[in-house]
Amino acid sequence: MNFSEILDKTQQHISKMFNTTPDLESMENHIQHFLLQNRYATEETVQELSSRLLDEMQGYSILTPLLSQEDVEEININRWDDVKITYTNGETLPAPQHFLSPSHAIDIVRRMLLASNMVWDNSSCIQVGHLTGNIRVTVVGFDILDKDAALAVSIRKITASDLPREGFINGGTCTENMIDFLRELYIHGVSLCIAGSTGSGKTTLLSYLIKNVPGHKRLITVEQGTREFDCIRRNETGKVSNSVIHLQTRLSENENQSVTQEKLLETMMTMNPDYIAVGKSKGAEAMQAINAANTGHAVITTTHANSCEDVYFRLISLCKLKYPNMDEELLTQLAVRAFPITVYIKKMEDNSRKILQICESQYENKKVKTLPLFQFNLKRNSKEKVQGKFEQVNPLSERLCNQLLENGLDKHWLKIFANNKMKKEEKSL
Repeated sequence: MNFSEILDKTQQHISKMFNTTPDLESMENHIQHFLLQNRYATEETVQELSSRLLDEMQGYSILTPLLSQEDVEEININRWDDVKITYTNGETLPAPQHFLSPSHAIDIVRRMLLASNMVWDNSSCIQVGHLTGNIRVTVVGFDILDKDAALAVSIRKITASDLPREGFINGGTCTENMIDFLRELYIHGVSLCIAGSTGSGKTTLLSYLIKNVPGHKRLITVEQGTREFDCIRRNETGKVSNSVIHLQTRLSENENQSVTQEKLLETMMTMNPDYIAVGKSKGAEAMQAINAANTGHAVITTTHANSCEDVYFRLISLCKLKYPNMDEELLTQLAVRAFPITVYIKKMEDNSRKILQICESQYENKKVKTLPLFQFNLKRNSKEKVQGKFEQVNPLSERLCNQLLENGLDKHWLKIFANNKMKKEEKSL
């Protein structure tokens, strides 16, 4: 008897035994007894088979063990019988199992979306939901996909790594001067925008920087769907020792009940923040982030862009989606003034993350002038090992140096960040 038939008979048995859904332990005991009594399993195999049946009946089928597996970073379902797993080491491999049928895959994914009150049907053929544990589920299907595929799903664990300063340095992401430079800039009031693709390490870097905000200053974070940041600090008695508010969006099919990042940013401006962190700028919230940074707040955010120079094009494009008639030259000036420092981070072929550039930009003569301050000069990007040099190539501008001094930066740091006679070569890999 195959698994599908055993599942069907087990479900019939459980429905006869219980009028309501039993607790997990009772269900597991009854399933194991049923399997042994009907010789569907032996003493050696009953535990494994009952666990698999429980995943089908109360969990998410073949996805349940993968969701709890720590080394799994992403699950991509290309069609009901093609499931690929991306692991934290960068490998992408086929899943050990696939769904039993197209309808089976659809039933399981609908169950996942119900966890975030999302209904997936032909009228709503694209849905984005979230599971506990910071897992984002993006689903497409019906008329926009080949019928024999049934569905396409991207399941991504989006928890940011809690990486310390030494982790960035020892892992080859950047040099000591680079990570200290970004930290000191942000905590002394200079707004930053971190660019890169999905999985490049943007959020991990942002998370480290905001955790250095002084305890007596007020930090408010805004995230979409799930909460990745945890910046609340407690002393030895358990008392909160800093001032942090974590906010996240609430999405709903009823537009009146949705709370977007844009709305949260608009609201938080009345809550007297000293520092603002926007997890991702990928919509109308980009305009609010620019406005906040231009009104004296230290703002840090991430966006999808392919270089430091492209950050402003990306931010302006996002703003124009909401404000199509706004003057582009004005938008550019606002974006550059808001985020004078941009960072570009990339996941390399050997799965390491590298900060390829840190730049300072100014708007002059109706053009954006972008000057690299730190950069990684790449010699070889291979799966075996990336080779290149980190270099500090230009000093920080006098304008930003003066701003940092006004905000209390120790002169010791200026000798490192703004020394024209600095050592060019920082670190070779």
